[in-house]
Amino acid sequence: MAARSWFGLVVALTWAAVISSAAQAQQIGGGYSLRPNKQQQQQQQQLKQELRGKGEVEAVGNGVFKAVLDGDPWLIKLEKNAKVMVKGSATADFLMPGLFVKFKGDIDKKGKAAEQVKELEIFTPSENDPLGATPTGNALETSGAKKAPSVVPSPYDIAGRISAIKKGAIIVACPGMTVHAEVAQDAKIKVNVADLSFASPGDKMEVKGWFLKGREQNAYASEVTVEMANPLTGPKKKAPLHAAKSADKSSVGADAATTDAKKPDKTAKTPDPKPAEDKKPDDAKTADKDKADTTK
Repeated sequence: MAARSWFGLVVALTWAAVISSAAQAQQIGGGYSLRPNKQQQQQQQQLKQELRGKGEVEAVGNGVFKAVLDGDPWLIKLEKNAKVMVKGSATADFLMPGLFVKFKGDIDKKGKAAEQVKELEIFTPSENDPLGATPTGNALETSGAKKAPSVVPSPYDIAGRISAIKKGAIIVACPGMTVHAEVAQDAKIKVNVADLSFASPGDKMEVKGWFLKGREQNAYASEVTVEMANPLTGPKKKAPLHAAKSADKSSVGADAATTDAKKPDKTAKTPDPKPAEDKKPDDAKTADKDKADTTK
């Protein structure tokens, strides 16, 4: 995904592609030239070999990728106007600011969706797939394409960029309107983008392009199609650190209380093992004394 850090991989792959290009140019024209002459171009055309292969993605960099096609490893650079298509699915927690999305919904005058969005597509805007808020059905008849939605929610096709996510609702900016919509957790989300950075290792791919004879495993791609092996998901949430510490402290406290309960109480007096002597009450003592006096 675009948010991933591929810095080290990009540097390595890009330099590998640059070195490969320089070597190819030297092989063709006898020297390195950014603008090969006509003779060099003809020689290059003669050495060009068509590349058509199917396989799996190994790694993706900035305009460069590694793949295993038909069992052989390749380092491939995208041509300037290469056609790229990455298809798959995603979960709701993958949505983030910066993504272009489109969906259908009933939108009111304030730009709020009346219901949760249950189907959505992540896409790449183009001339044939532009951004915008397009009224459909009754909205088209009553509002007109250039007017804002009425007070009563009306059906619209929304295509815009996620500018923020607040309280579980996405805020989508599109020409003439800003839409607030809550996406259902189990929403069906399609991915259909012209961006190779959405690809991941293990994804299935098909590549069309070319390479120079004698320089196999180093190629240029004019068309790339990727089928995702797994849905795109958001980052895994970790338990707050302070909560874990509190749990640890509670556990320690409980253990300490248990240990203290098992320890004898040193402050308690040890009972006298000898039986206590019978002591007669004062009335009994007086009676015994009177009896003794009478006897005398």
